Amino acid sequence: LEFCPGKFRPEAHIMAASHVLSPWMWKNYYPQPWLEHVTQDHVRYSVDVYDNSNPSTGSGDVGEKRDPLATFALNPYPIHHPAKMDLALVHLKSEEGALEHMKSLGVEMLHLTDNETLFDRGDDVIFDGFQITEDHYEALENINDQIESDKQQQQNASEGEDTRVFVPYMDSGNLIFASPQRFLASTEIPLPEGVCGGPVIDKDGKVCGVVEGIVPREHPDEKLAGAASFIPYFRLKEFIDFAEQQILEKVVPKRLFDKVVDLKQGKGLNKNVEMKASGLDDSSASGDDAACQKKIGEDLDKTYAAALASMKDAHSAEQVEAILGTVEREQQEVLDILEREGGDVDEIIAKIRGKTREKQREIMEELQEQNKMQDAEVVSEKDTGNSK
Repeated sequence: LEFCPGKFRPEAHIMAASHVLSPWMWKNYYPQPWLEHVTQDHVRYSVDVYDNSNPSTGSGDVGEKRDPLATFALNPYPIHHPAKMDLALVHLKSEEGALEHMKSLGVEMLHLTDNETLFDRGDDVIFDGFQITEDHYEALENINDQIESDKQQQQNASEGEDTRVFVPYMDSGNLIFASPQRFLASTEIPLPEGVCGGPVIDKDGKVCGVVEGIVPREHPDEKLAGAASFIPYFRLKEFIDFAEQQILEKVVPKRLFDKVVDLKQGKGLNKNVEMKASGLDDSSASGDDAACQKKIGEDLDKTYAAALASMKDAHSAEQVEAILGTVEREQQEVLDILEREGGDVDEIIAKIRGKTREKQREIMEELQEQNKMQDAEVVSEKDTGNSK
């Protein structure tokens, strides 16, 4: 989102389970008839901040009801996973002020596990979320009974207080299964329903997944029965990339959006590079050439490692991730040119970097011009007294 105008660019994504934010979309989870009449326009979202210094644990101690330290409004239209994985993103209203307030309350922003991180069977993870002290489905059925009784009871149901109590909850688990779609972890006792959509924290304090659900206790494989299922970090990263592309596509003109996509994919940077025809393949390279290529690769790796260490000291995790995406693409461009044409490494790096910066500059200038035009239109309407 580095090309997204600042007023539209979120600093933080709030990730949750899709079935938690929009239960009417998940009829296999929520069969209650009254949900059939609910749409996104009927829903308002908020996020509560609780003191989590003494959370409930897997020992079975539910704890006492707590009042939130603060409540923050969220935008009413979440972004759901395009392939119907149980994931959704939503964002804070008045984000700058909300984040400052959250920070003053001790709330820390969590970051995703690094893509290169590998997990092994038995690795420890932490589940963080809430436990619901009244049965969730029973509460929904109670609402259903109220709605279907009569009009007065319908009004009471809509105005009545939610009797469910949410208590901060935390428990540990150990990985027992991994696939490209989900990880499973065993816990001492099955996680409560309220943890669905909550973060799974790795040993480094980063988010390695989002809780999807619990394997049924009656599952024929005793090792899997009651295990916690969560969507892994690399799937979360893919979804965030999709969501950010959706945001950008909505706020910038299509022509500019297409340019950003092309830049991210490395298209258009080498249109003017002359290709040197050669009938040689890799197997025809001499021993000296192979040694030279190896040395070049080692030099690039050293430069990359040094730049990475410096960036992590000076930038946030999100900024580092965006920069790394550009660096990795440029590195591949350099290697491709060396393979096709050879040449001085420093000169090639400078050439590729220059083209990237030129493309970025063009896009930013067009975005600034677009914003000026929009501001001019608003001023014009105010000056003339016209209204729509």
